[in-house]
Amino acid sequence: MDNQTFSHTSECELEVHCSPFGLSGVFLKIQGSDAIGIGSTMGRLTGFTTGKLHYNSSDDLIGTKYKLYGLVEDDDTLRIDFIKIFTHKPADWINNSGSEGEGNTSENGSGYPEKEQLPFEQPGDEGYELPDLVFRGKVPAGRPDVVEPFIGIFTFEKPQVQV
Repeated sequence: MDNQTFSHTSECELEVHCSPFGLSGVFLKIQGSDAIGIGSTMGRLTGFTTGKLHYNSSDDLIGTKYKLYGLVEDDDTLRIDFIKIFTHKPADWINNSGSEGEGNTSENGSGYPEKEQLPFEQPGDEGYELPDLVFRGKVPAGRPDVVEPFIGIFTFEKPQVQV
């Protein structure tokens, strides 16, 4: 995690199920929490592993969507970086009058700031987005000899209690 620090670390279990169609299901269970992580990835991994999830706020583990970038590091550690996907405009994108737009719109009129599209980088490269969460653990046993870096999507949810 190079120069980035996190305020919380939790033990967790990660399960990956590779399908014949190239998509893999990813499931993450944090010990001591009822939050469940569910996602899909293009990674060619299959199996169960344990590791640690590093994060800064327990709020990041409820109803938040992420893009993920995974890779196997040189020491045979699986690292998955989770970067938040904003599904609404953050409050600081809305001007002081409480209305959207004026003074904050981009050239395309969307109201979202323009962001240069960067090529896909490796963690540590200049321009790589710092992750909001990082999983590090053993690589699952069911994997090919070479695992290419992979991308995916992910969300944390709390189970709905039926009354």
